[in-house]
Amino acid sequence: MHKSVFVLMVALLMAGPASAASLQTLDVGCCQISYDPALTSPVPSSVTEKISKLNDRMDMISDRAYPFNVRLSAGEKNSYALFCDSGPSSDPTCYMTSPKCQWWEDKVDPQKNPYCQNVTSFPGTDFIIPGDGCLYASGHTNNMFNEHRKFCLTNGNMVEVRQGVLKVGLTTTALQDITLYNDQMLTRVVSIVKVGEPVEVIAAQNEPQSLNGQQSQIYLLSDKYGVTGWTSLQYGNQQATQIKGLFYNGD
Repeated sequence: MHKSVFVLMVALLMAGPASAASLQTLDVGCCQISYDPALTSPVPSSVTEKISKLNDRMDMISDRAYPFNVRLSAGEKNSYALFCDSGPSSDPTCYMTSPKCQWWEDKVDPQKNPYCQNVTSFPGTDFIIPGDGCLYASGHTNNMFNEHRKFCLTNGNMVEVRQGVLKVGLTTTALQDITLYNDQMLTRVVSIVKVGEPVEVIAAQNEPQSLNGQQSQIYLLSDKYGVTGWTSLQYGNQQATQIKGLFYNGD
């Protein structure tokens, strides 16, 4: 076999998800979607027109968009309808379901249509579909910071991949004294970040929890000397009260 032919065959076999540089980005109003155009198929203009008319009639939903149908990888046979809207009170979300759901038709009752029974929602403002079988969602919406979450196709369903912690990546300032501990159980003090001092918010537990009768979330922080430790911060305050830039963005 000629060497150049062999190299080409190896390259084709090793071809995987599209690189970030080859992805296209689409702004649908509430959200931005980066995707591999080779894995998408257009929505008929007749459907787009019906959705536009539906948006005019629905006061609670702001400009629902149905940009395309998408396969999650080159090896996936099924396409999924992707649609997004900003929700009733600025709650940007994208959804994925069967193209046969056809929720835009007046005659279709989504509650009874079997094709509408499996709808997965992805809260966020930025979405990436690189073609590796997964969807990546991020956004500071109805949470305390810009969360990054991963959903992958498993047995025909989109399932979130549970992370050990959520990346925060916020370099900021303490608005009050914050005690850092050696573990997530807040066992032993390792440092105290004084009000006004720089602090880096590295990561957070996946979900808030109830602690001492209040909603809180455990965070991993680093002080000005690079010493790290865990702390518990209040969850749900719409104004930053403990760390600058850390606040609940939502209702």
